[in-house]
Amino acid sequence: MSEFSLDAYTVKPDKIGDPQMLMFVGPAGGGKTRLAASASEVEGLYPVLHIDLEGSTTGTLTGLDPDRIDILRPMEVFKPEEVYQKTVAVLEGLLTNEHKYKTVIIDPADVLQRWCRAYGHDANNKFAQWEFLEDELTNPAAYDKQGKRLSRGLFHRLKAAPFLTILVLHDKQDTDADGTIINDTFQWQGQGKNKLAGIPDLVGLITRNTTSSGVATSTMKIGSSTRASSKNRYETVLPSKLVAPSLAAMYDLIRSQQKEDK
Repeated sequence: MSEFSLDAYTVKPDKIGDPQMLMFVGPAGGGKTRLAASASEVEGLYPVLHIDLEGSTTGTLTGLDPDRIDILRPMEVFKPEEVYQKTVAVLEGLLTNEHKYKTVIIDPADVLQRWCRAYGHDANNKFAQWEFLEDELTNPAAYDKQGKRLSRGLFHRLKAAPFLTILVLHDKQDTDADGTIINDTFQWQGQGKNKLAGIPDLVGLITRNTTSSGVATSTMKIGSSTRASSKNRYETVLPSKLVAPSLAAMYDLIRSQQKEDK
């Protein structure tokens, strides 16, 4: 009897690579935008295109090298009735054409969700906007036998793109009189919430606290939470909690591990 072998089909475990998609979630003023834009300080991650959907970058990116980051504000350059289609066209262009950008930031992604829902609204079908939203953004891309697109799958395609994608997402926190968080949920509505959290390589949950002396510090917790399951490909490399997080510090740890793996 000949030996049964699957050597021609199997592969060895992958060594750690660079992230393909990151997602930063937190309340307003937590430092999400600045953290995402700090990609412009990491070798290999710039030039950066920061797609600012609600003016998050205004006054928050001082000190960054302007030659390493471009800001696109769709609401300032596109008509309101065309802003969703035009923004998606920009993302499609980044996916299908050569360009200079090594990192693309969508800030905040839940604004894109809101525009998407409005565009897919059907007065005769209350579920249409949610089905449209999932097919456009959080479902994998799909095509029929004739090549007709059934689902855009934009976020899955961005993850597979030859550049880093960073999604910035609003968070809603309700606290009691003592400041204790009593309710903490993604502002990404519908069933697509858990789908979205499962796409990035890493989800960072960001909060900002001020000490009694008035010093404000951001903290990022990485990985799954009670709000939504989320992947963390870097749990053996990055600590579960980072104080004053920066992409430079995170990539230093990742690239140190890559050197050890060689």
